Amino acid sequence: MKRQREPIRLMTEEQRDTCVMFATAINSKPLDIIRCQREGVDKLVA
Repeated sequence: MKRQREPIRLMTEEQRDTCVMFATAINSKPLDIIRCQREGVDKLVA
């Protein structure tokens, strides 16, 4: 999570590319939004 918040400083170019490829792939998939009650931001981001 910390790396994703500061990708230029904390991630290699390969790691950033992997994240972009994953985001592109997941963007084309159906997504169901569920209501979260007890999960904090850190747990959801992880």
